Amino acid sequence: VIAAIFFGIAFIWNTRVLGSLFISLMSAFAVGQLWLEAMRGLMSYPYPVQVWRLLGIAALAFAFALSLTAYVGSRFAPKRWRIYVALAAVAGLALIPVLPGFDGITVGLILGPAVVALVAAIHGATSRIPGALITVGGLIVFLVLIAVQAPSFLDQTFYFALCVLVAVLFVDQLRALRRAREAEELANRRATLLELELLKRRIAPHFLMNTLNALAEWVESDPKTGVKMIEALAGEFRLLSQISDRAMIPLAEEIALCRRHLEVMSFRMDRPFSLAVKGVDETMEVPPGVLHTLVENAFTHGRFVQGGEFELASEEEKDGVKLVLVTPPAQRTDVAKAPRGEGLAYVRRRLDAAFGPRARLESGAAGDGWRTVLTIPHGATA
Repeated sequence: VIAAIFFGIAFIWNTRVLGSLFISLMSAFAVGQLWLEAMRGLMSYPYPVQVWRLLGIAALAFAFALSLTAYVGSRFAPKRWRIYVALAAVAGLALIPVLPGFDGITVGLILGPAVVALVAAIHGATSRIPGALITVGGLIVFLVLIAVQAPSFLDQTFYFALCVLVAVLFVDQLRALRRAREAEELANRRATLLELELLKRRIAPHFLMNTLNALAEWVESDPKTGVKMIEALAGEFRLLSQISDRAMIPLAEEIALCRRHLEVMSFRMDRPFSLAVKGVDETMEVPPGVLHTLVENAFTHGRFVQGGEFELASEEEKDGVKLVLVTPPAQRTDVAKAPRGEGLAYVRRRLDAAFGPRARLESGAAGDGWRTVLTIPHGATA
């Protein structure tokens, strides 16, 4: 009862943690099963009710076992937990014809899913997921008790074993919640630092100085063009302010930001710059500022005498989606430094914070231009 209430409240508090929901359900189903078991000695009822009572015990035992599998699967194989639950259901139902009588059916409906849950926990142990080994131990003890105490398992042993198992899962889930909270706090701190870095990069003194100098020249020589440059600069800063506090943004917004920056640079350098987008899913989400930083980095490390067109394309591969940004031909002022500059370091930190180590960043010369590849892993979430 304590576990059902505690983890039910924990799930309501944070609905993203499915483990809390499954422990709460598991405990609640076991309480219902215990009430039906105790009903036989606490009240009198007509015999036909006995059949329904036994069916209720079997149904609640099956629901408990599926909740157990769902918990273990969601903890140690989060991408395949639904598959484990389906296998558990099949395993439990397959034992119905094998074990005769209501007690045999009920034991089978617990035994089959418990074995599948053990397989999921072993998967977690081989993947070295924290908490998997203690869960494996708890499930093995649970299964051994089913085998050794079969005659009295449902009436007595099940509830004592369940208390021990729930205690094990209780401790494991508390540790998992604590790790999740620590990870969330760390992610929030890192996100805040990255947001500040993004804004700081955009208001760098040299960028403002050069841009304002170009703006002053346009205002003096061609006020209409000066007004357009002011609008372009204001648009870029407005977009930056809208995305700076977000962990992920649609690629369409990142492309719009890059085009604003190229518009500003076109005015500043009095040469045309543009961005061509080919075959890219603009609804996919990326960390804010990654492509924008690469575009700005191109101007930091190269001189574009004739202006030029940047190209953004997408390549679908088995390990993820590759976003390929190619800069136009330029006179490189700092080729050796380009792959290791602050801009690329910032992009790497952004990718790592959003997608983990599976995300990759590659950068290198491509003819007279520069080619940068961002690999976004399949199924990655921020």
